Amino acid sequence: TDGRANIDLEGKADRVQAMIDAQNSAKVLRQCGHARVVVDASKRPYAPLRELANRFDAAYHVLPRADAAGLAQTVDATTRV
Repeated sequence: TDGRANIDLEGKADRVQAMIDAQNSAKVLRQCGHARVVVDASKRPYAPLRELANRFDAAYHVLPRADAAGLAQTVDATTRV
C-alpha cells in the first residue's frame, strides 16, 4: 500500500472509511502475531504510512528507490527470527 487508503472494504471510493478500515485491519493483523513490515516507497517519508506502521506495530522502512531485490532483502532481514 502507499498508505493513501481510498477504497473501503465495501468497494466504495470513500477515503475516510477506507482509512478507518485500514486502521481496523491493522489492529487485527497486529493481534495475529505474524511478522509485519511496512515499506514506504515515497520519495520522502509519508507520515500517515508511518502512523499505519505504528498501528500494525510493524517495522517501517523508507525505500524511495525500491526494486525487487532491495524489497526482498529488507523484508527478509526484518522478518528473520
